[in-house]
Amino acid sequence: MWFRTRRLREENADLRAQLDRMRERAENAEADARTERVTRDTAIRQLGEADAANRRLHGRNVHLAEQLEQAREAAQDGALDEMGRRLDRALRACARYRAEAVEDHAAVMTAHRQLKEKEAQLDRARVEGRTDLIRRLGLAQQARRSLAEQLATVQAANDSMCREAVDRAGMLAAPPATAVPKPSEVAR
Repeated sequence: MWFRTRRLREENADLRAQLDRMRERAENAEADARTERVTRDTAIRQLGEADAANRRLHGRNVHLAEQLEQAREAAQDGALDEMGRRLDRALRACARYRAEAVEDHAAVMTAHRQLKEKEAQLDRARVEGRTDLIRRLGLAQQARRSLAEQLATVQAANDSMCREAVDRAGMLAAPPATAVPKPSEVAR
C-alpha cells in the first residue's frame, strides 16, 4: 500500500501542476481579454472623437465656404457698383462736353451772323467809298476766321474727350443727339 500512496501523491502533484498551469493560462487569458477590452474601448473612443471632430470640421468648412461665396458676391456687387459709378461719371462728362460744344457752336453762329451783317455793311461801304468802315469790317472778318478756327479746335477737343470718356466707361461712342456743324460746313 505504500506504493499506492506514493502513486497517489505523484498523481496529486501532477494534477496540482496541471491545475497551476491551467490557472496561469486562465489568468493570462483574462489579462489578454482585459487588454483587448481596454484597447477596443480606447479605439472606439478615439474613433468617436475623430468622427465628431470630422463632423465639426465639415460643418466649419461648409460655413466658411458660404462666407467665401457671400464675400465673392459682395465683391462682384461692389465692382459692378464701382463700374456703374465710373460709367455715370463718364456719361456726365460726355454730356458736359457736348453742352460746351453746343454753347461754343451757338457763340460761333452768332459771330457768323454778325460777320455776315458786317460783310454786307462792308460791301455797302465799298460802294459808298468809306475807308474807316472798310477797315473795321476787315478786322471783324479776321476775328470771324479766328473764331471759326477756335471753334474747330474746341469741337475736336470736346469730341476727343467725349470719346475717351465713353471708351473708359467701356461703351462705344453714341452719335450726338444734335448734329453740330463743322467749321467747314458753316457758310462764310
